Amino acid sequence: MCPAPNGPRQAIQSLNAFNNIEKELSAEGIYALAYWLDDASQTEAALEYYRKALQVDPGLAEAHYNMGVIYNERQEQTKAVQHLVEAIRMKPQIAESYSALGMIWCGQNRFDEALVLVEQALSINPHFAEAHYHMGLILQQMGEYHRGRDSFQKAMVCKPGFAPARWLYLLSLPMMYETADQIDLLRRQFSRNLDQLGATIKLDTPQQIQHALAGVRTATNFYLQYQGRNDRELQMKYGRLVHAVMSAGYPQWRNLPAPPTPQRGEKIRIGYVSSFMCRHTIGTFLAGWIENHNRAEFQVHCYHVGEKADDLTAFFRKTSHRFYHLPGDIETTAARIVSDRLHILVYSDIGMHTETLQLAAMRLAPVQCKGWGHPVTTGLPTIDYYLGSDLMEPDHAEQHYSETLVRLPNLALYYRPPQLPANPKTRADLGLPDDRFIFLSPQSIFKYLPQHDDIYAAIAKEAPASCFVFISHQSRFATRRFRDRLREAFKRYHLDADRFCIFSPRLGADEFLSLNMAADVLLDTFEWSGGKTTLEAISCGLPVVTCPGRFMRGRHAMAMLKMMSVTGTIARDRSAYCRIAVRLATDATFHARIKADFMAQRHKLYRDNVFSAALERFYRSLVWRLPKNAAENDRKKPAMASRGYRKQ
Repeated sequence: MCPAPNGPRQAIQSLNAFNNIEKELSAEGIYALAYWLDDASQTEAALEYYRKALQVDPGLAEAHYNMGVIYNERQEQTKAVQHLVEAIRMKPQIAESYSALGMIWCGQNRFDEALVLVEQALSINPHFAEAHYHMGLILQQMGEYHRGRDSFQKAMVCKPGFAPARWLYLLSLPMMYETADQIDLLRRQFSRNLDQLGATIKLDTPQQIQHALAGVRTATNFYLQYQGRNDRELQMKYGRLVHAVMSAGYPQWRNLPAPPTPQRGEKIRIGYVSSFMCRHTIGTFLAGWIENHNRAEFQVHCYHVGEKADDLTAFFRKTSHRFYHLPGDIETTAARIVSDRLHILVYSDIGMHTETLQLAAMRLAPVQCKGWGHPVTTGLPTIDYYLGSDLMEPDHAEQHYSETLVRLPNLALYYRPPQLPANPKTRADLGLPDDRFIFLSPQSIFKYLPQHDDIYAAIAKEAPASCFVFISHQSRFATRRFRDRLREAFKRYHLDADRFCIFSPRLGADEFLSLNMAADVLLDTFEWSGGKTTLEAISCGLPVVTCPGRFMRGRHAMAMLKMMSVTGTIARDRSAYCRIAVRLATDATFHARIKADFMAQRHKLYRDNVFSAALERFYRSLVWRLPKNAAENDRKKPAMASRGYRKQ
């Protein structure tokens, strides 16, 4: 916020005076009152008085800035932009206005505009720590890891003790890597930095706790899981740290009593928490879990902590007994969950957004589970069970989890196939060649590890009439980096990558399905397999080539093909992967047979009631082990409740 002209004292005087002499207040006095209300989180009242201040003095740029910040926090970006632009027009020397507007553009993937604005803020005030921090966020989202980290360091120099900058300086990881050796180097750096952070975090005073909470609100280990390694120990180390910080910050939710076992006729209360109860892969998968609950036996509570709301959000609202949309409000969400006295709490995604990470690090229900929406262990001592897919998990998979692994049947999904477009776009519409065999590889760029780049060149060498379609990243810089990596890989095979590799722009739902319908084969990524994208490709009748990885996250496509009993395109290693892809591209009879098999067997992936029944059986087995009454709760902890749960 831009400060009040004469600080809190005048704000209080203004508040007292306003009750009697509203008309006599100056614009500064009304602004001071608005600022005081804003600082007290009474944002609706603050907006009213900022407007009144502007009625008295239309040139009060600070009021426009503060209104822009409020509207941005309320996810009303159009109004936020209007006020921030007006603040810049009226008073170009306010650095905060440029930085705030830059972060709005960053959130909309308008990275070039965001950089210009934050650079302008720093030209006005080179010691503006928050602007350096914002610069780091923008650069790293563009894929400029090292430059972003330098900006975090500058923020710490300008503002010692700036926790968000410190946490990201120590724990941020690249979106992409140039070599496999770089992965090893930065992984070791991450481990050392995590040890350093854990050793230096103090939680003895309210100020120390607030600094630590500010750090937790900033960072997740999202990119760690895309290195293709066993992350259990690192995740547990980070999970213990986050749990300690959240326990210190919210001690009221450390020692909750369990609700008693439901009595005859009482429903099992189960809650689902997600940042993605909207049109997103995780939202689509979670909708299938919730859709088939027996409403006579289960009372379903949904807590949507993400910002986006759409038609799928409306579906969650309609199919839940209780639905809450509480974006970014951890305390309110936690209090709401606790007051609902759930028997079981399930998180669909932990480690993608900080909101779910913070909530999951607390004990808000006697039994807490993690669904496989984000397929990696949480490392949190407060999560008891990992609900995985039996077909996807390798032997001895329990070694990959800090939670107790539960192998649910098949894919652990109830999936409805998408409605295919009645008039799909053609290859010409999509800018694709008609005379080439098209391999589609539609994963996010950070799923492609550099040690596997030469796979595409090896296939192209043996199938010269083929091409590869990738999906561009929101950042042109990141797309260019990946394209350059492919060029180097193709060069080693004496081939021109630009002749073989096509980068499609990001597409809407129907266009993306059209792209699948126009392609010939889907090439699955190594180490992190396609989930929803693979299901969509198969629904379009597209054959899939996959090579299962060591961890569940690299085995999605393999599980789907096994469930269909179409296993001829599952490769045992890289060489076999290349041979299968080349044969599909060069042997029309083989390709037609495999495609026919996919078309004939794809129905086996859909509407899996076997999974739905098994999920409810598992939930029942947990609940009937809970205490039968409050007295028993005082005597005994539930046998299947988790680490971190203690009697009150």
